[in-house]
Order: sequence, then C-alpha cells, then structure tokens
Amino acid sequence: EAADRAKVESVITSYANVDAATAGQLHLGSYPRDIDVSRLRTVVRLMRDNGMLDRDVDPGPMVR
Repeated sequence: EAADRAKVESVITSYANVDAATAGQLHLGSYPRDIDVSRLRTVVRLMRDNGMLDRDVDPGPMVR
C-alpha cells in the first residue's frame, strides 16, 4: 500500500498529525510491488555476516 500516494498521505495526516499541504509536498520514494526472493536472501546473508542472525533463514516460503 506504500505505493499508493493517497493512502500514504492519509496516514501521514491522521497518524503523524501533518497538515495535508505538507503531506502533499513530501518525497515518499518508490516501493516495489513485487518481492525479489534473491534480494531477500542477500539481506539474510548480510545479516549473518554482521552477527544479526545466528542461523540461515530461507525467505522464500515466507513470501509465497
């Protein structure tokens, strides 16, 4: 839902108490609609390399 600017602005104005004019000027970036499992595996490897995980985790079954 982060790819839908109207939804994001609605949350920003209600949750973060930001006025609509300011929310309309915010740079929100882009968010992919699809999940790339190979990129998630890279994140797992980096987390293992940096001591953030003590075992491998296969993200594949989590996103199917």
